[in-house]
Amino acid sequence: MARSPTLLAVAAVLSMLLGGAAAKTVCAVDLKFITGPKTAALAVGGKVIKPAKVGIKPVTVAGVAGSATVVFDGACPTAGGLAAALLSASLSPVTPKSGIRTGLMESRIWSIAKVDCNDFQAVFESTGPVNPKDGTIPFNVRATSGTVNITRIKTGRVRTAQLAPEVMTGAGCRLTADPAAAGQIRLDCPNAELTRRIETEGIAADIAVKGPLTALGTLASAKILNV
Repeated sequence: MARSPTLLAVAAVLSMLLGGAAAKTVCAVDLKFITGPKTAALAVGGKVIKPAKVGIKPVTVAGVAGSATVVFDGACPTAGGLAAALLSASLSPVTPKSGIRTGLMESRIWSIAKVDCNDFQAVFESTGPVNPKDGTIPFNVRATSGTVNITRIKTGRVRTAQLAPEVMTGAGCRLTADPAAAGQIRLDCPNAELTRRIETEGIAADIAVKGPLTALGTLASAKILNV
């Protein structure tokens, strides 16, 4: 006896609900951040908006290590088709290597307080496609670890805010194919800026993590994954 179309449709829906969505095949390329003061260095700045408006001045600059991961749906592109393929690519932490970490970032709120960001770790996640005109890509940076400590200079009182799982809005990055090296992908951020409002115990601050970032990867190291 033949099954009706309705029963087949119901069976398909039940299969998806019980077994989960089918895995999707992607091509993933890790882009490693290049160590150096002009290629991977971040500092914490911004401004306090409560209880009073005052600027946050960076004191130290932290190095950056790790990688961001570029993801293509389906098979990996060829070197010749890389530039076109990047227009539909995304940034997503699908590999074990994906993610960044920084050293201690210290700042000062004039003579009022010290601000330090410890153990900052995060992953890059794009929020839209690459702009075909200039290669810019909208993205967020999602913290997976880290604390912000605000220490009053006069009293020594410390107020702490956890960064994870906060999401910082990112800007200032371009994702492009390197014309000088076939199959190489570049994430160039001459002045990356990650912003997030932090509120803790009566203090509200717009934290801005800024600095240059450059990451490189190649199709030769691409991995096919089911995600």
